[in-house]
Amino acid sequence: MNRTKKGTFKKGSKPWNKGQKKQATCKVCKKNFNKYGKSGNLKKTCSKECRIKAIKIARSKQVITKKHREAISKSLRQEKAKQWKGNRVSYSGLHRWLYKYKIRPDECQYCGKPNKTINNRSYLHWANISGEYKRELNDYIALCPSCHKKYDLGYINI
Repeated sequence: MNRTKKGTFKKGSKPWNKGQKKQATCKVCKKNFNKYGKSGNLKKTCSKECRIKAIKIARSKQVITKKHREAISKSLRQEKAKQWKGNRVSYSGLHRWLYKYKIRPDECQYCGKPNKTINNRSYLHWANISGEYKRELNDYIALCPSCHKKYDLGYINI
């Protein structure tokens, strides 16, 4: 080896990249560019825009069948997902889960007031029956805001 000390070379030794081309042709726009970036990394495209285009082109060539897409979706659901917290979920996370998996009825399940939508948001609230905030669909009931407040304060029982 041509090294005298760690990181130093003997006088007259050739660098590892001597004689290699420093110019390359961009795969997207066909321009010539310096293939070694500022940090010395090897580049394949001339700019960030060309890199994004190259990624989109590569992804468009991938063929994902409907069966494969369903398998991916199934593998990321609930307990199989990496960040699944089970019953240790936050208040907002639990409500997002409820909105996704529980079908909201057309009326309050206590007084019968019809469900309205305000700015594409439902008028009814999900009220927890057991008070333990478990991840069980049967542990929640849809109530209007008035009944929900009365239920939480203990004025009505369900």
